[in-house]
Amino acid sequence: MSSNWEFTNAVEPALQARTIILRSAVSNQSNETAKGNLMDASIRHLFICTRLARKSGSMQIALNNLTALHNAIAPHLDTDAVKFGGYAREEAKCWAALGQRLLAIKKLRYSISLVHSLTEGKDGFSPSQPSEVALVLSRLYRLLGRYVGIERLEQASDVIENYLSAAIEIHDSSNVGSFKELATFADAHYVKSIESRTLEDTTALLNEKLQELASLKEQLRHVAKTDQMCRSLESARRRTELQLENDKTEVNRLTEERSSFLIHAVENYLKVLQLGALERHNQVVFRLSSLWLGNSEDLATNEIVEAHIENVASWKFVELVHQFSAHLGRSTGTDGSDLFQDILFKLLVRLANDHPHHTLPIIFALKNSSPTDLAPSSSSSRSRGGTGNNMRSSEAQMILDSVQSMPKGPARVLELDAVLSGYIEVADKKLAKDASRKPISLHGMKLSYLKDLSSCAIVTKDLPPDPSGKYDKVVTIHRFKSEITLVGGITVPKKIECVGSDGMVYSQLVKGNEDVRQDTVLSRIFKVVDRLLKRNNETRSRKLSIRSYKVLPLTGNSGILEWVNNTRPIGDCMLELQARYNDRDIPPIEARKMLQEEHSRKGADKDTKLRVFQHILSRFKPAFRYFFMERWWKPQDWFDRRQTFVKSCATMSIVGWLVGLGDRHTQNILLDTSTAEVIHIDFGIAFEFGKLLTTPELVPFRLTQNMVDGMGITGVEGTFKKTCEEVLKLLRSEAASYMLITVLDVFRYDPLQKWTIAKSKARRARTLDDADPVTEYSPAVSTSRRVAASHVAPSSTSSSLGRSQLGTESNKEAERCLAIVKSKLANHVSVHCTVNDLVQNARSQEQLSLMFPGWQPFV
Repeated sequence: MSSNWEFTNAVEPALQARTIILRSAVSNQSNETAKGNLMDASIRHLFICTRLARKSGSMQIALNNLTALHNAIAPHLDTDAVKFGGYAREEAKCWAALGQRLLAIKKLRYSISLVHSLTEGKDGFSPSQPSEVALVLSRLYRLLGRYVGIERLEQASDVIENYLSAAIEIHDSSNVGSFKELATFADAHYVKSIESRTLEDTTALLNEKLQELASLKEQLRHVAKTDQMCRSLESARRRTELQLENDKTEVNRLTEERSSFLIHAVENYLKVLQLGALERHNQVVFRLSSLWLGNSEDLATNEIVEAHIENVASWKFVELVHQFSAHLGRSTGTDGSDLFQDILFKLLVRLANDHPHHTLPIIFALKNSSPTDLAPSSSSSRSRGGTGNNMRSSEAQMILDSVQSMPKGPARVLELDAVLSGYIEVADKKLAKDASRKPISLHGMKLSYLKDLSSCAIVTKDLPPDPSGKYDKVVTIHRFKSEITLVGGITVPKKIECVGSDGMVYSQLVKGNEDVRQDTVLSRIFKVVDRLLKRNNETRSRKLSIRSYKVLPLTGNSGILEWVNNTRPIGDCMLELQARYNDRDIPPIEARKMLQEEHSRKGADKDTKLRVFQHILSRFKPAFRYFFMERWWKPQDWFDRRQTFVKSCATMSIVGWLVGLGDRHTQNILLDTSTAEVIHIDFGIAFEFGKLLTTPELVPFRLTQNMVDGMGITGVEGTFKKTCEEVLKLLRSEAASYMLITVLDVFRYDPLQKWTIAKSKARRARTLDDADPVTEYSPAVSTSRRVAASHVAPSSTSSSLGRSQLGTESNKEAERCLAIVKSKLANHVSVHCTVNDLVQNARSQEQLSLMFPGWQPFV
């Protein structure tokens, strides 16, 4: 239920009416069979009413329904274990929601005892009892274990053994809920063990004691046994040895405990994936992957994965193909690492065969990447041959060879290889930066010869995974149009058009001499957030979403992007309106020149820059509100489109701030001219790297005067702020923040991702200073400011990974990026205050006056 207000005013009256109708029908029915059926329906309805009221926070209504439910099942309390168990579970949840968790635990213990007595007496529960009773009892044990664990009434290992494992033993037939409960509980304690660093600190003390003991023994060798000093040293030695034994015992205990939590989490997450059919069950694949990849050298973990992973449907791993493939060839020569590589290789071959359209392009990108494109790998070699980065390329080739040996494999691999080679040829075609915008011919290039490829899908068309693996309705490549359009930009990207088997034309942007892998990562994060927005009741009712586009790396230095149709840079729209409605204002090029001259003037300071900026604002008035008036004449259409604009701005503002997305100038934000949605492009500067630019970015997101002008008379108040709050509230919720951090945590182990400002971004000149933003921009192509050389992070840095005691390789920059996101998800400041602070900073004239002039803070 989305809110207390909605439930009380919209849902509860309808439920109450149905309650009265059912109660009346029961009292007026004389036929005992029909009366019993109506009574069962009434009881089921009261269960629903109680649950919905509890979830909406309407606890008084929930308790009223609970009382009615108790009265309805009172005649069955001594005979029907299923009805009583269901009531007891809902009652415990209500008391827990009211903050009376200890009372809930007490009632659950009594209820479990009573259910046992209703089935087999007090000697225990017999597995031969009906499955419904077993399921109810299992759920009671599961809930009791959850509450006991939260209240820390027993040790975590005892909670697992006495309650969570018992719940599985009682009813293990497709008991997904119990597997998920155990996995989540064990995972939480595993994370707590890592974050507390008790094991690491105790190990450090142990090493200190070992050194101290060695020093004492060395001193004893040089002291006479009759000496007083000898007796003191001997006493210290015995004391140190005793402390050493205690420390060893503690280290062993902590190590075994952490390992046990890890194994329980991995094994039960795998069982959830194996048996679960709901979206919330399938989402645990992100957390499972993070645990597995983070402990890739742990033999016990890999043995558990090997035992269960074949039973999990392959389509559930499709979203993580990029991360899995990036770990190829990272063996350190240990048994655990070698087993990990074997499992990974088999999994990728299976994915490539079952889901070729999702997997093969990524495998080809890995094969085509040169060693310098990849982050460092272990120097240890495996039996498959090759070392370091070269091994990844050879492993990728082995996967392709394996796929080719399967039915339909040769056509899939050969056709896709030809298409990707053609894209790479287009990306590598050398053209001058000032090349004419006149189209060039595709004739003679590889793509021009490719026609009717029945096994190769349109690589930039989003394709949901098909659980059946048939993909019989996929749109394949019919042909490529004969012209390449140059759209402008520093790296001279090229626009090509692919005609699909459905007759539709799919525009694609091919980029060369530019690393698009960070764009790939951010696009995937936005898709995850979009899924969260659609799953949450509150954000779904507000129709919140994020528009993104598909990005596919071809090599480490090139890629292909989905062309965003029906869009224009928002800056173009704003400046056109400004020129027509405020024709007496200064031109944008003059405004930018004034700001640039002040920034370049020797002796300029914050105060002088602010005065110049305010002077520009007084002569450059916003006019973006006319965009909606001109396009949508009907009042309802005008209002709906403006609301869409405000909501999409707010949603992307919060999500962009969360991941530290920078470089949000007017050419990096597109506007859908048919829906008024905003679409952000070019994610090369993210995770707060905008603060490291020569001219640091000081605002959290773009909220300049024209953006606010388009929001109507209320401006940022009302819809904008409320949407920001709802999005941030969702992302800070335990489930959403856990999932988001898990996704980012998976990316941390990706050696293809350098987690820095791409070198091509750093090399870009300040072209926005010299180019007219209205005439020098093309959709889906943007430019960035030069990064201060002293602030460019190394392209690849490894460090010991804190999450894994096994010392898995990690990227320090990835750790920093994760820390940034985690700090923003923390609840140190309320959602309301955080949003107010962000909006104030984004609109601050003091901050905007210090922004890079090419960012056009006055627009």
